Amino acid sequence: MAQIFFISTQYVKENTIVDENVDEKYIRVAIQNAQKNQLIYIIGSGLYNEIAGQIQNNTLTALNLTLLNDYIVPCLTNYTLVELSPYMLYKLSNRNVGVKDAERVTATEFARLDDIMKKFENDAEMASDRLQKYLLTYEASYPLWNNPGSTIDTIYPRRDSFYCGIYTGRRNDNVSRIERLENPRTYGCE
Repeated sequence: MAQIFFISTQYVKENTIVDENVDEKYIRVAIQNAQKNQLIYIIGSGLYNEIAGQIQNNTLTALNLTLLNDYIVPCLTNYTLVELSPYMLYKLSNRNVGVKDAERVTATEFARLDDIMKKFENDAEMASDRLQKYLLTYEASYPLWNNPGSTIDTIYPRRDSFYCGIYTGRRNDNVSRIERLENPRTYGCE
């Protein structure tokens, strides 16, 4: 199946902070990456392929149209901004990777760009959470969400929107409690 876009480059320009003069090539790549790196893992390959086919054939059902317009588009738009941000700062050329330079615009530092990307990612995760809650509420209407298929390339939807890793220190899962008590210096239990 050819690459199907769930949103257009023009939609991104009209509904986000992306300027009109941004090259559509960058936006297209960002949309593709957001769809294949984020959206398909949120809704699963079964529902993703169904909606992509309906978009391609211009046969969107009322249910999928509601899902697309009210839930997928806001989520995908925010993930597109996450994917697009690095392309706006850096340019790959045949000589090097450099910071883009424009008249009267000062390029931001990567640390600041990272802050901006985190904001976009947070917005995307909130939209993803809303999308997942909608699908959970109406899961009977979207059977391909829970049962995307069983082929080797099937992607099952993830059930969590937010990622928050917390490191709580060294773990000694393979060591019994008795061994830790008997050898407190070895396991830092003094």
